[in-house]
Amino acid sequence: MITVDDNKSYIVADWFARKTRSFLDELRNGTDDFASITSLTKQITHDYHSRFIIELVQNAHDALLETGGTVRIIFDRDNLNFYVANTGDPLNDDNFKAICKLGQSSKEPNTSIGNKGIGFKSVLEITEEPEIYSGPYTEEKFSGYSFRFSPAFLRDAMVTAINQIIETKADVELFSVLHDRISLPNWSPTQHEEFYSRWLQSTPELDEQTESIKNAILRQVDNLSPYQFPIPIVEQKDPVIARLGKRGFATVIKLPLRNESMAL
Repeated sequence: MITVDDNKSYIVADWFARKTRSFLDELRNGTDDFASITSLTKQITHDYHSRFIIELVQNAHDALLETGGTVRIIFDRDNLNFYVANTGDPLNDDNFKAICKLGQSSKEPNTSIGNKGIGFKSVLEITEEPEIYSGPYTEEKFSGYSFRFSPAFLRDAMVTAINQIIETKADVELFSVLHDRISLPNWSPTQHEEFYSRWLQSTPELDEQTESIKNAILRQVDNLSPYQFPIPIVEQKDPVIARLGKRGFATVIKLPLRNESMAL
């Protein structure tokens, strides 16, 4: 369970929770809309091959249109991290939502270079776990939207949640936000029975039914696009991020490279 303690982190955590509820509802209802989103994500990554720097610079440029400012690109070869920072406007609510959706944008076509709303996904060519830090830098951290995407975290969270739901036929807690807890999937006892029964019926020929249910659901989890599931960044420990924040940059995108070959 992750504990977050500010309003923007709550919005990020709530988005993650709502997307998770939608996915679990799909499993209960036997639908698979999330699989089509995953396919689209892969297609975007292919279509935007070798364009990630262009797309990130365009996004940074868009943030500077009205206020002016600076764009900085840093490559930390020792730690295989790539950074793009700008001193323009920090991410607002619409920007956050656009990043977490496909084919949508908060940009006006007549004022911004990039307006498809999907160019950010081009970074998936070089990284699996992009991180975004934004907002005024106060009290040793960016105080606005700071979040990341992580296939490994998403899979572990889903595995843990689904295992508990199957074993207990009850809701589970994924995030603790201030004094409120985000419970998933907010089902009635009848809905929990529907969920369990659907997957039990899908594997009637197997002796170890509970285990086979878990395996069947995990195959669905592996079809999820993790880039719809933002994770709040609770602790900001990267010294490069801190240095850029102290120098007045409003938004920093950090891209941990997949491997050394990405640095060539």
